Amino acid sequence: MDGHWQIHAERLSRLAAGLITPEAGTLVACRSDLGGVAHRFLPGDQPWRELSVAVLGGTFTGAPAAAFDALGRATIAVVGADKRLAVARRAAPGSAEFGPWTVTG
Repeated sequence: MDGHWQIHAERLSRLAAGLITPEAGTLVACRSDLGGVAHRFLPGDQPWRELSVAVLGGTFTGAPAAAFDALGRATIAVVGADKRLAVARRAAPGSAEFGPWTVTG
């Protein structure tokens, strides 16, 4: 190796460090025991919180996806039983709660 990968990795790590702030942390989401979406922010967010999918027909397919959008808002997406994409975003910066589901299609 000629060292080029190391240079790119260092640039990427600096970029990531600037985009993922300590306030944002890491968002983790999974299917909950109740059939909704369980989510929490790491590090240090306790306990797991429940995001209901009752308005989506009570269930969703596959696993939820978690990300931060271009504005830095925590976002959770699922594919509903009707095969449409549903997205919920963090209600406000610093809030642990999410706003209502927005269904596309």
